[in-house]
Amino acid sequence: MNAIQQTLSPNKLEIAGYKILDGMKIGYTKQTMLFEKFVVDAFIPERGLVIQFDGDYWHGNRDKFSNLDARQSKRVALDKSQDAYMRKCGLRILRFWECIVHKSPSIVRSEIESAIQETHVSSTPP
Repeated sequence: MNAIQQTLSPNKLEIAGYKILDGMKIGYTKQTMLFEKFVVDAFIPERGLVIQFDGDYWHGNRDKFSNLDARQSKRVALDKSQDAYMRKCGLRILRFWECIVHKSPSIVRSEIESAIQETHVSSTPP
């Protein structure tokens, strides 16, 4: 599934997120496989920073969906598990809800800029 994900065209949310990153003129890679386990939306290797653009429905935004269905609950648990694994490996993860990426790109930009300034990396993951 992860290999397939890397070959797909970006969706509208990812395109909007990449537009923000492109405007910041920072080096990042799109749809990057980390640890032969996870495909992340964007990765800034020099900073050990993972950026995920989460769809409100698919990733279970509680501000929009108070009662998650089984699919959403499963995805929320998977996201938490992946984040914990990546943190344990020394990475920092930023997640942005779809509604924020589309309505408030300046907030996304600001949080990424802050994370870049704060993040120091000792090694780069495979």
